[in-house]
Amino acid sequence: VLSGSASAIYGSDAISGVVNFQLKRHLDGTTIDYRYGNTEHGGGSSHRLTLATGWNKGAFHGVFGIEGLLQRPLWQYQRA
Repeated sequence: VLSGSASAIYGSDAISGVVNFQLKRHLDGTTIDYRYGNTEHGGGSSHRLTLATGWNKGAFHGVFGIEGLLQRPLWQYQRA
């Protein structure tokens, strides 16, 4: 966490501070994530499929990811 102005490093929008999250340092193996969303009264459904894989070999770390998203609209005529 950097408090105060960090605009010299992170740009002019970082006027009140910066929080840096490092979620994964190394990714070994493959992860698959599927998410489905829908509204209570139907319409506007979404499907998201994410695939991530990575490997380590000495000082070299490789990460590859791909994501597919299908999001259907919620039309006004679908509601009373």
